[in-house]
Amino acid sequence: MRYYLEWAEDDEMERPLEYEHEELLSYLAIRRHLERYMSAIDRRDFDAVGDCFTADAEIYMHVKAGDLRSGEFHRGGAAFARAVTRVEKFKSTNHSIANTMIKLNGSKATADSRVTAWLMGEIGGADRVLLRCVHLLDDLILTDAGWKISKRIHMPVIQFDVPASPIEMPHRNVS
Repeated sequence: MRYYLEWAEDDEMERPLEYEHEELLSYLAIRRHLERYMSAIDRRDFDAVGDCFTADAEIYMHVKAGDLRSGEFHRGGAAFARAVTRVEKFKSTNHSIANTMIKLNGSKATADSRVTAWLMGEIGGADRVLLRCVHLLDDLILTDAGWKISKRIHMPVIQFDVPASPIEMPHRNVS
């Protein structure tokens, strides 16, 4: 049985990408792995963040227009997990992944994704909400423990911040 999940774009035309059953399971496992990373950041589970990467992963953060030297570099999941603890300065975060294109090649894969990160915290003495849209390019490998990110390029593409508003809760009538 063949499955059709997404459209491939090539020079001649768009065509559906076909997946065999095992490929479909890998595709779903990779997608879930990327979502697990987003959730771990928001839950401040930095061990889980580090576990999403290989021990020797190459992680390029805050890269401008693909220039790997323009950002910061981290070697391995554990080092990256220590660096990403800086999100603790925010009162609340929400990372959402979308528009992910996954290409499988046996025990290797690539993922091209867009992430929207909402971060709320004190900026300049007042509560503000920062929105950052990021383009992620990931290389993944299948390990005995499942799929892991072996290389990530993180490129912010949009960012702005606005004053935070108090969350108004509707009044409940309790009898």
